[in-house]
This record gives sequence, C-alpha cells and structure tokens, in this order.
Amino acid sequence: MLLCFGTIVFLAEVYWIFTSPGPLPSVALHDFKLNAFNLSTLLPTSTVTSNFLVTIYCQNNDDEGPIHFDKVDFYAFYRNQLQMAPTTSMPPTYLRHMEVTVWSSYLIGTAVPVNDPDLVASLAQDLADGAVLINVKVMGRLRYRKWFFTVRYAMEVNCPLYVTFGNENNVFKDPFGIGCHTSVKV
Repeated sequence: MLLCFGTIVFLAEVYWIFTSPGPLPSVALHDFKLNAFNLSTLLPTSTVTSNFLVTIYCQNNDDEGPIHFDKVDFYAFYRNQLQMAPTTSMPPTYLRHMEVTVWSSYLIGTAVPVNDPDLVASLAQDLADGAVLINVKVMGRLRYRKWFFTVRYAMEVNCPLYVTFGNENNVFKDPFGIGCHTSVKV
C-alpha cells in the first residue's frame, strides 16, 4: 500500500514538473493613443464608438527555451464589462530566451450597443468627469518546450489604464510600460 502511494506521489510530481509553466512572459502596455471616443445616448439603444491604437510589448523570460504564441487576440473593455471593439488578432509569434516582440493594433468599435442602463449612466458620468477606465486585454494560446515535451497554455493579460480627456494629443507613453497582470492556465 505504501509503495502504491509513493508511486502516485512520484508520478504527480513528475507530471507537475513537466506541465508547470516556466517564468511568465513580461507583458506591458507601451503606447495607447485615443483617436475617437463617443457615447451616443439616443433611443432606443445607447452606443459607444471608439478608436484606439494600442502597442504592447512582450519579453520571454524563460531560461529553458522559446515560447510559441500560437494565437494572440486584443480586446478593449470599459470597466471589465463592455467590450468596446471587436477582437483584433495578431500573427503567430516565436520568442527565444530574453527576446522581445511588439504587437501594435487598432481597436475600432463603431456604434457598439450598450444595453445596460447603469453602464450607460456610469460611462456618461466618467466622460463628464474627464477620465475613463479602459482595460486592454490580450488573450492567447502559447506553447513552452520543456525538455522533450511541448506544453500548451492559455494566457490572459489585463492592462488597466485611466484615459483622461483634454490631453492635447491623447497619447499615453511609458518607456518602461504600464504594468499588466499576466496569468496562464493549462
């Protein structure tokens, strides 16, 4: 009985070693440019029109090998509830150790319906106050190579940003990047 238990524990540890992700890639929001943002509260449905240019950089921090990004999609949300633009996809990417890539894309949403009246009121109030919380999200599928195994993960990145209106050119740049929260799931 003890041998059986020891074997199960050993196999569980081996499985964990081979399937646990390496160091997470460093992801940061480098540039954000607001080209247009408008809330229309005309009946019967309120709509949001937006146009953003988003630049995100990503660095592979894994000492053991490359990361393959099989799929990378960009989204923009208002208060984590309203998707403000359709999904934008990036091409597959391959990063060696400590290599960096930059993804840049326009997120354009034209007359996106807002059906929740509380969300419309909240967005109208934020616009009147001159600042809106926008979450830029990156969702993707990536592969790590662990010795002779290939392990696949789902990656989710959330980059919150307060956009203030009245800025002369509405460009937000940070040479070190605005911190994003990155998580991976098997």
